[in-house]
Amino acid sequence: MVLVHSSIITKRPVTRIVTIILPCYASRVGKLINKRNSVGALLLLILVGEPTVGFANGLYTPTGLIVLLALYFSFFLLLDSLVDRLNLNNLGLVLITFSLYAVFITGLLHGEIKDYVLHTENRLITTLIRIQASFFTIFTFHLLRKWRLNKTPPLPVGKSLAIFLGYILLLSASGKFGLAQIISTFQVAPTLATVFFGLASVSLLLGLRQKSSIKPYGSRGFTSWSVGLLLVALIPHLGALLVLIVLTICVCWFYLSKPAFRNARV
Repeated sequence: MVLVHSSIITKRPVTRIVTIILPCYASRVGKLINKRNSVGALLLLILVGEPTVGFANGLYTPTGLIVLLALYFSFFLLLDSLVDRLNLNNLGLVLITFSLYAVFITGLLHGEIKDYVLHTENRLITTLIRIQASFFTIFTFHLLRKWRLNKTPPLPVGKSLAIFLGYILLLSASGKFGLAQIISTFQVAPTLATVFFGLASVSLLLGLRQKSSIKPYGSRGFTSWSVGLLLVALIPHLGALLVLIVLTICVCWFYLSKPAFRNARV
């Protein structure tokens, strides 16, 4: 997950760029900030465990919270476009999330792969976070469907990808997140970074091929787990984060073992 430190996102260059650019595109941005996209981004931020750490440690600043939510907003736009364009199944969503979020966003852009080398005592939790970070999007899309937030047509994949990559470049101005961290990660942990990059590439290619014409999986049990995980994720305590990580992994592994769930459309 992208733990928010004020030094990452309150640097003056980033704040000034956001302040200058956003008003110029207010009308266009307004069309994107609809109910589905806003709720989807918020669910991603919560279900991955950001509040359990940020609010517990006081890492959030007002500006930081906005910038972080915007990151998840751009990520949701991209995922929603891919799901709609490719008719992805649940397995495909997991594979793509592993590639784009667990490896690219948090592992490389945020430099968390370096933790395997710099903090060897935390290798287990670092690995569990990588796994959990591949699963949380399934619960987000399930809740959106159950809450009937499916009427807004997603952006074309090209436009959502441009927004996502453009925002990544914007955040790179901080030096604490983005391209500089990718370079640093390959310098500190070249072997692991290469391995994860390879796994992410294969996972992305496989995920993009996981199309499905089967209707979405309907289960009261999975809905109950989704709501339960959402409630746990809102608890501002590090202990809640551990519970969230373990439960997310266990629940998702259990349901992915079912072909009906694995092959069902997102």
